[in-house]
Amino acid sequence: MIKRIELVNFMSHRHTVIEPAAGLTVLVGPNNCGKSAIVTALQILCHNDNSTYVLRHGAKECRIIVETDDGHRIEWIRKKSGSPSYKINCKDFDRLNKKESDVWDELKKTLRLPRVEFDNNKFDVHIGEQRNPVFLLGDKGKGAAQFFASSSDAIRLVEMQDLHKRQTAENKRERKRLATQQTQVTEAIECLESVPEVDAAIGKIEEQYAVLKTEEAKTARLDQALADLTLRQKETKRFAAINSALQALPQPPQFSNPASLQKLIEQIGIERASVKKSQALQSALQSLTKPPTFGNPASLQKLIEQLRSEQNSIRKSSSLKATFNSLTKPPAFSDSESLRTKLRSIRKLRRTVAKLSAEQQLLSKVQEPPESKDSETVSALAKCIVDLRTEIESCNEVRAKLKQAQQQLGQAKAEIEQWVYENPGCPTCGSEISADVILSGGHQHG
Repeated sequence: MIKRIELVNFMSHRHTVIEPAAGLTVLVGPNNCGKSAIVTALQILCHNDNSTYVLRHGAKECRIIVETDDGHRIEWIRKKSGSPSYKINCKDFDRLNKKESDVWDELKKTLRLPRVEFDNNKFDVHIGEQRNPVFLLGDKGKGAAQFFASSSDAIRLVEMQDLHKRQTAENKRERKRLATQQTQVTEAIECLESVPEVDAAIGKIEEQYAVLKTEEAKTARLDQALADLTLRQKETKRFAAINSALQALPQPPQFSNPASLQKLIEQIGIERASVKKSQALQSALQSLTKPPTFGNPASLQKLIEQLRSEQNSIRKSSSLKATFNSLTKPPAFSDSESLRTKLRSIRKLRRTVAKLSAEQQLLSKVQEPPESKDSETVSALAKCIVDLRTEIESCNEVRAKLKQAQQQLGQAKAEIEQWVYENPGCPTCGSEISADVILSGGHQHG
């Protein structure tokens, strides 16, 4: 039941609070005091009817607040600009779409003042219109009957009858469906009665199949053994025939020196091969015509040597190409540039050492000048001595450079030996390398 009604800025009510008594509450007063406004407020609160005219003049918003005896609080709010909204038990409902919003279900649950629907007609059995007191007389008999039925428990009986009819029809359809399903299941069971026997027969057949597979494997092994036995028998017969033929032969004569005879046989074979080769060469040469006379055989010989050199180069290049094609991609060096620089320095130092050694050997062959009593000869000799001293100083400088180059060469050689110790295999081709091979330039790639 409603225990409190509060109107704020609603029509003629600035702020009115009504607390109905238990049982019956009657509102009395002169005309235009706001009695009908309370009924309008309850209708708007229950159904959200047209409310564009209910805001009190000069107010910004109006409110209808209703509290029930079971603790519910329903509040309807309308501002000067905007659409109405509800607040039910402190829960806001701003979007009042009658098809989608759940505010109407919440109102029916809390207020319990809905309009009753009967035969596509809606009746408000809780609130009556003030200006239509004889509405039952204005309606047809059917409408009055529907109203009285909806305002009492008769409509519930009608609804129960309709529900019972619908449930009875549904139960009949379900019974028919279940009977059909039972018939189908019974037929399926009858069809499947022989399944256990078939399953047992299939089990026996599978066991027999497994036994047959085992026997088949044994038969295959026996066939293979029989084929091997037949082959061995044929070989035995062949060896027996050979043995019988060999037993009829006399013993071979004994040789006093079989080693020399073996050597002679080998030499004869070599000579025969040489004779065959010579005969083939002779046959090939006989078919040739007499070679022409060359005017300049030296140039031809030089050309032949060049061709042979080119052929050797091509053959070597082809071999290198085939070798390189079979190689995998070389791994990336962590510091290959420094090693390449050291190799260049070592080669340069080796050339410098060779040049200085040649100069040293040339200077060592210089003989001491002969003694002469001629002054001009002595002067010339003195000049030669000065020049020789200059050459000796130059030679000493060259020797110092040579010694320094040898030290650098030794240091570089030690570094290369250390690198070879850490990398015994070539990173490019994978072959074994050594420090001497690298220093001599014999192991290079591109």
